[in-house]
Amino acid sequence: MKKSTFIQVIKYVAPIFISVILICIVFVRVFPELRDIVINGCTYEELMDYLDSIANFKGILVVAVLQVIQVISIFIPGPPIQIAAGIVYGFLISFLVTFISFVITNMLVFLYLRKKGDITFSPDSRSGRKVQALFEWIDSENPAYMIMLAYMMPGMPNGFVPYVANQTSVTTKQFFKALVYGAAPQFFTMCFISGRLLRGDVFLSLLVTVLMLVSIVILYLFRDRVIDLVRRMKEQMKNKKMQIKKERGS
Repeated sequence: MKKSTFIQVIKYVAPIFISVILICIVFVRVFPELRDIVINGCTYEELMDYLDSIANFKGILVVAVLQVIQVISIFIPGPPIQIAAGIVYGFLISFLVTFISFVITNMLVFLYLRKKGDITFSPDSRSGRKVQALFEWIDSENPAYMIMLAYMMPGMPNGFVPYVANQTSVTTKQFFKALVYGAAPQFFTMCFISGRLLRGDVFLSLLVTVLMLVSIVILYLFRDRVIDLVRRMKEQMKNKKMQIKKERGS
């Protein structure tokens, strides 16, 4: 990484990194076991056992913090957190806590970047290649739609999405809608199937998962038609509002 690029990354990332460190210090003081998870990582079984040992309001706060760290760290996968939370706290609580934490953190990162400017990753680095590939995929006539798909697709490095979205023409409102619509299905599925699988409800778990995957495939393959349909619906709604205003004015 070039010196100028390194300085730029430090300049923009440092405040977020320091904030995360402070949050971790506070929570590690309250939950000493959280230190090993944050620093050394853990297996899915260890995470589930830990959350089960603090299955109360404090444990819910830990889930929220882990989800925030997952977003900011970029590379940590989110499904293990959501599945473990779903098993310990049930579908509704786990979905609300992880989903809301995910949305808020992504919005804060996006707004921070919009205010401070772009972060340039070295094209020769692994992160730089991922950002470039994601940018080429998202940067289209309708970046908001592609951002939504990026958040929906399992395995997509969605931690990079706010960094890429900041470099497109998408507005803050469009990014928020794409984030909510895109992340909701994946979080719903992860939190839903976690408890169902434990109860042996394999069929329903597979059905929900398949429906999500099929929806993603349809939305991707027919993206041009869907975008055109949404555009025409917006135009119709706009024309109806204008007609109502004219009728009221007359």
